[in-house]
Amino acid sequence: MDFARLVGPAENHAQLAALLQKYLGALHGSTATAVRDVLGLWHTAPETSVLTAVPDFFKPVRNGRIAFLITRDKARKKHLARELKKTEALLRLKLETIDLAEKLRRFALAAKSEDRQMKKRLQTTRQKAQAEFERKLNLFSHYSHDLKTPFSTLITSLENIVLEEEKIPPKLRLKLETIRGAIYAVLRTTGQSLDAARILTRQRRATLIPYNFSDFVTEIAEVYTIIFESYGLKLKTEISAGIPAEIDPIQMEKILNNLLNNALKHNIPGGLAHIALKENRGKIELVIRDTGLGLNPAGEKVKDRNPWRLSSHGYGLEIVKELVRANRGRLKFRSEGGVGTVVTVLLPAVPELKGVLANLRRHNFQTTLHEVEFLANERTRLSRRRRAD
Repeated sequence: MDFARLVGPAENHAQLAALLQKYLGALHGSTATAVRDVLGLWHTAPETSVLTAVPDFFKPVRNGRIAFLITRDKARKKHLARELKKTEALLRLKLETIDLAEKLRRFALAAKSEDRQMKKRLQTTRQKAQAEFERKLNLFSHYSHDLKTPFSTLITSLENIVLEEEKIPPKLRLKLETIRGAIYAVLRTTGQSLDAARILTRQRRATLIPYNFSDFVTEIAEVYTIIFESYGLKLKTEISAGIPAEIDPIQMEKILNNLLNNALKHNIPGGLAHIALKENRGKIELVIRDTGLGLNPAGEKVKDRNPWRLSSHGYGLEIVKELVRANRGRLKFRSEGGVGTVVTVLLPAVPELKGVLANLRRHNFQTTLHEVEFLANERTRLSRRRRAD
């Protein structure tokens, strides 16, 4: 019986013991006893002793017991000795293999248990962090609301005074308008900060509504055209008619406002901004490019040569990217220092809506009107400051 083939399938100590018992049962009495002695299993047959006619043949000692192989054939003697040593080596190797497999199994079980514990700890940590973040965001929301309420009251009162009181001296009127612009800037920044936090934490999802996107973009561009001209810039449009889209109108309005504000703020008098809208291969492409300052290869803004030194507000490209993604779109950005910037918004086309364009709703562009009003006030303030300088 081939010992290596017999013990090969054993996967644990119990299986190995059963296969050894089978192997020993198939051997002759004296050989079996010698194998027991060599393998250290003499205790399995303690009453058996083996004598030999060749005293110096093989004398392994196991706790005082001496086992001899009975043979007068030298070739047979050498063969049996080799087989015994081979059997001992194979068994030792098999035991090491089983021990290693057992260690690996236990290590895998320990690793799996540790992994489960780690996942539980991580989940607990995430839940605590989320709860803490929601608490802070809720606090920030209440703080923002409490901040906006008195400022809204102030700006309403100032607007009534500035617009209705004709006897106000010119210098006082200018100061009141400056205060009005500053309050509006605070309200605008507070609202944007809160909205940005909600967007970045995925707490504000898009509500997609069918719109005539061509008209949507055209109306915003028309409002901004006058503002661009007041800053010594030109805003050109190339908008294909009859393009519908499913968008969140409030978020899309903020996207366009931010991109147009950037094209205005990072440009210089005599510069150009261009809005293009078209359908291309199942996508709606909205491209806003400008001849402004752009970014250098390191991603830093080129030194601002804008004599108006317009303050920078807005959601930033990262926030715009999140808004575009919420509208199932994708944002591409390319900029070169001293040459300009190109921003592309890609949205999924909805050709089945073309037949009902006339029935699609229109949007109330209150956010855009407030943005343009702020830019106009800023333009007036900067103009006065330049004259004073």
